[in-house]
Amino acid sequence: MVREPTAEDKTFIAEPYCDLPVHGRLTGKGNTANLEAVLAMKPDVILDVGTIDPTYASLADRVQEQTGIP
Repeated sequence: MVREPTAEDKTFIAEPYCDLPVHGRLTGKGNTANLEAVLAMKPDVILDVGTIDPTYASLADRVQEQTGIP
């Protein structure tokens, strides 16, 4: 997760996913995630939700190239 979900957020998140690790932001302004730390979590997929435009698509492609994770 990019940030810790609020109590209100958690009402919309299935229980098994409420306490996933917080890693920071991977793309865009204010990216705070450390790619090595994300890789250490051994994710199967990285899901980015939000605005889709050519810039964000390019950033997502770059993260996938750097990590090998779809």
